[in-house]
Amino acid sequence: MQCHHLSTLSRSIGPGLKGVYGRAPTISGVPFAVWDEAALDAWLTDPRAVKANTRMQLPPIVARDRADIIAWFKSEREK
Repeated sequence: MQCHHLSTLSRSIGPGLKGVYGRAPTISGVPFAVWDEAALDAWLTDPRAVKANTRMQLPPIVARDRADIIAWFKSEREK
C-alpha cells in the first residue's frame, strides 16, 4: 500500500512528501518545528517514539538507508 505521494502535496493516507525537508510537520504533537535531518532521522528510526499514537508503521531502516532517504528529501527541496 502506498500511503504517501512523493510528487505532490496531496494526501493519500498520509501527507504528501514533496518538499517535506525544511517544512513544518502537518501532524500535531511532534516535538520539532521543521522536518530537518534530526527530525527525519528520529521519525524514520521509530515514528511511535516521536508520536505514540501515529498510524505510521515502518520496518527497521538502517542508519545508512535513513541517511540516503533524508539526502533525497533534501535534494528534492532544492529543485
